[in-house]
Amino acid sequence: MTALVETILGTRHGDVNLDGVIDVLDLAVMADQWNTLGALHWSRADLTGDGLVGPADLQLLAANWHFGLDEPGQPLDVRGFLQSVGHVPEPGSFVLLALGICGMMAAAAVRRHGTK
Repeated sequence: MTALVETILGTRHGDVNLDGVIDVLDLAVMADQWNTLGALHWSRADLTGDGLVGPADLQLLAANWHFGLDEPGQPLDVRGFLQSVGHVPEPGSFVLLALGICGMMAAAAVRRHGTK
């Protein structure tokens, strides 16, 4: 896999969008696909090819963080990233929760008052 990535693609593990730089754009794709099963695509941040976007993929990205930049910045804080991803719910979760609550309230009202 390394020969394919470095020789043929001319980049390193972690360059998800293949723009030659490993940066926040690649990290954003990984965050969006985090814990996704069945990804099996480099463009979906499955860098290991194991079908799961997870810590092993993040380690590859972090190992090459800021590859392709003229002046590399601070290393990626993997632990902080994992903690933030694990504790921040998806925005869609709140919508589903609100719809579920509304549905339960409507069902309770129908049971209480009957249908008309």
